[in-house]
Amino acid sequence: MRDDLRSAAFFDFDGTLIRGDSIVSFLLFARRRGVLPFWEWAGTALHALLGKIGVENMDAVKTRALRFEQKLAPAEREKLCRDFVEERLIPRLYPDGKRTWEALKKEGRMMVLVSASTRDYMEYVSAALGADALICTPVSPDGAAGPNCRGREKERRLLAWMEGLPKDRRPDMAASDAYGDSGGDVFMLRMCGGAHAVNPRKKLKREAEEKGWEILRWK
Repeated sequence: MRDDLRSAAFFDFDGTLIRGDSIVSFLLFARRRGVLPFWEWAGTALHALLGKIGVENMDAVKTRALRFEQKLAPAEREKLCRDFVEERLIPRLYPDGKRTWEALKKEGRMMVLVSASTRDYMEYVSAALGADALICTPVSPDGAAGPNCRGREKERRLLAWMEGLPKDRRPDMAASDAYGDSGGDVFMLRMCGGAHAVNPRKKLKREAEEKGWEILRWK
């Protein structure tokens, strides 16, 4: 990384760089690999739906969703996550998003993934994209997921990450850009001089129109 690097590019992942929710795809991938029993997959899908509509806490939903990983040997779990990223996620990147990421990286930006998805597989997404930093939902050794890196928590985690950097390495947020697709990204986008709403959902679209943020339609 260059010594004079002072600006960054912050990217949400699900819905921004790829279409849809990656954890749903991960559970389907695990089901097809034969490591997630059907009855467990069906129960997890129901709880995920309840989490989406706000009936259940997303930390609890993600902890339940990833419970099956605790039954796998470390090497088996690592292979599952690596294969999922290589076979399902990287091929699904929006071409427009990938080009934007690569162009900003070529400029010498500090490239940061900021995602509500969990570290178990997001660390491999980060490596594949050559990100400088990954901020996401953590998973403890006992399989507990959370706090969910979304909304205010995304903002809090970003601030904590910057506080942990040497002062001369902290990005100039006024010269930095952020990309997101939902209301859960609003606080992150507000932190940057360049805010970009990607295929925005209703709440973010309204905010973008009010603030004059760029609205992008990635395919």
